[in-house]
Amino acid sequence: MKIYQYFLIGLKSTWNNNLIKTMAFIVGTIVLVTMVRKLIIVSRSGGKFSEPMHISNGNLYIHSGFVPGSREIPLKDLAEVEIYFVRGVHLNGDRYFIQFVRKKGRSKSIFVGKSKGNDERLAQLKKQLKKHKVKVREIK
Repeated sequence: MKIYQYFLIGLKSTWNNNLIKTMAFIVGTIVLVTMVRKLIIVSRSGGKFSEPMHISNGNLYIHSGFVPGSREIPLKDLAEVEIYFVRGVHLNGDRYFIQFVRKKGRSKSIFVGKSKGNDERLAQLKKQLKKHKVKVREIK
């Protein structure tokens, strides 16, 4: 039982340091803002929270909270979508780098982890984009 008392004493002395309080506040604020941004775009798109992106109402919605700017891209403004397969180095896992190239304006890019669910979602994304006559390039 004494080990818990020592642990609590250490926690209290660490928490009294202003640098630790400031860092905890900054990290907490960043996490809260990204979660709120993700909830807002998910509610607007009608997709699932776990999906990286969703197509509905003629728009492509990027569900990531880290992407700066507007995460709603009209499909008529997309010139092409480039999907790059990135191999993981040192056990970091494989990923897809997806770049949405617009006809006018800045392109948007996101990283998506490689999994069976994401492979199925990417296959569905390719089908939906081809329906809307958007060119899809897959580069491995």
